Amino acid sequence: MSPEEFKSIREKLNLTQRQLAQVLRYRRGAMTISEFERKTNPKDIPIHVEMLMQIFGEQGLPKFKDAYTGVEYDWLGGETERAQARTEHRKSLKQK
Repeated sequence: MSPEEFKSIREKLNLTQRQLAQVLRYRRGAMTISEFERKTNPKDIPIHVEMLMQIFGEQGLPKFKDAYTGVEYDWLGGETERAQARTEHRKSLKQK
């Protein structure tokens, strides 16, 4: 995968470099993504990241369903949505 293809998929997903780094669980954040996308001396894209990017490019980011609350969330901000849904679910159980 070329740096241009990588960047094109990220832009198709409407993600910033920092957001994509969060989805891919890169601790160094946007710095790592910019290294993959730069035109001069780009860093090699690991095969597992390349495969994920190809899938994301075809299907978008996956959605997950919380088994406890039944709430759907995506990878980006999913932990926040999940925590809020669980808190609301617990409150509703206490009110019964």
